[in-house]
Amino acid sequence: MDRQQTRKPAAKPTAPVDASPAMDSSATAVMGEQQPGTGAATASLLLPERLVELLHGGNVLVVGTRSEKLMAHVCRAFGARVSPDRRAITVFLPKSFSTTPMANLHGNKQIALTVANPADHECYQFKGETTSEGPVSPDDQTVSDLYRTKLCAKLSRKYSNFERFFDHFQPGPLHAVTFVPREIYDQTPGPNAGRRVEMD
Repeated sequence: MDRQQTRKPAAKPTAPVDASPAMDSSATAVMGEQQPGTGAATASLLLPERLVELLHGGNVLVVGTRSEKLMAHVCRAFGARVSPDRRAITVFLPKSFSTTPMANLHGNKQIALTVANPADHECYQFKGETTSEGPVSPDDQTVSDLYRTKLCAKLSRKYSNFERFFDHFQPGPLHAVTFVPREIYDQTPGPNAGRRVEMD
């Protein structure tokens, strides 16, 4: 793993909470644990420009969902688009891998999106509830195609032999899922990993 570079955080984190990266095998780690009697958070968040840049910047995207039996599922997303008001995120899932996550989302609407920069390992997780889903539009497809080009270019700079996999890095038909983030967690390796990001 590359040595982490010193950088300014996107936002000020609060005290540690019970949160884990989306790649963890437990459903509570993927979706977080709701405190009894509190219900889900309801306020939508205004995403900082830095996090919008990460989501649009050709970085690794992983979507986590869970079933009603708390079985976790993760899959890659091929692009993300932040709404003009910066309060919603649309991700593009390959239809060939989206049967389970779509079934989970139809059951409970809870979703976690993790974005990670492979160059310096800067990483954040967004948790929220889906508001809509359906086929991608031509504009969505353009966003996904650009994402693939950006990600492959970034990985090619980091891994010298990655170019030969570029033509095989094809998601096929896509499904668009839009959600409203309610919580954001810093998952960058280091002392703040797992901390909820406090929005100013």
